[in-house]
Amino acid sequence: MEKKTDVALIKENEDGSADYMFNLPLESMEAFARLGIMTALQAAVEGAKRYEPDNEEVPVMDDNIKRLAIEAGFIAWDEEEWKPEGVVFDWAGADDESLINFYHLVRKEAIAKERAGCAATCENNQASWTESKWNEACDRCAQAIRARHD
Repeated sequence: MEKKTDVALIKENEDGSADYMFNLPLESMEAFARLGIMTALQAAVEGAKRYEPDNEEVPVMDDNIKRLAIEAGFIAWDEEEWKPEGVVFDWAGADDESLINFYHLVRKEAIAKERAGCAATCENNQASWTESKWNEACDRCAQAIRARHD
């Protein structure tokens, strides 16, 4: 007897989305798994392009970098008339301590953003998945990530 694909609506959510249950034959599940792996690999290749040595993306001094550098102890030229054209910081005043502080501030901010993203993903999974074991696992993961963030 041939197993057929069956799709059933589980519930409609307040945000307009809906949860469905898919019962698929083995061949279909294998095809979806292959598609998922290929999609993830393609996204990884595209995402990795920004790390290529010949990447033309030029880093710029933005407000966040300036804020972190000032917090670390670097001295900004601000609006002084005698400052060099296009230079944000007085590098003559830079010291090892400021550089070390800057490294730790950037690292702390990057980790916080990564943890917040992971927690949001887990919370989203927890809210959308129907199997209770995944709901509990994602909820615990999100709580643990948020606790480490603080």
